Amino acid sequence: MRAVLLQPLPYRDVDRLVTFRADAPTVAHAPALTAEEYIALGERTGSLRRHRGTVNESRISITGVDDMENVPAASISDNLLALFGTAPAYRPTGEQP
Repeated sequence: MRAVLLQPLPYRDVDRLVTFRADAPTVAHAPALTAEEYIALGERTGSLRRHRGTVNESRISITGVDDMENVPAASISDNLLALFGTAPAYRPTGEQP
């Protein structure tokens, strides 16, 4: 309870983060918008014109020598990490943490 409700999340401007959810015939309150809805939100809302990012959830298959597993995955927009006040971690091959 403390980590979720009492302590602030470790993101910049956490009080300004929002998630838009949509209803569809097979799912309720899914974090999903069509491309047209996303564009319309950006055109009609002041701060969302400049500060918005996306996460597209999907499933991918990871294969091994003898098997394949279907796992959850996601792709994010180029600016999403910056909205959280962070940057991608990059470590060249062979470099130690």
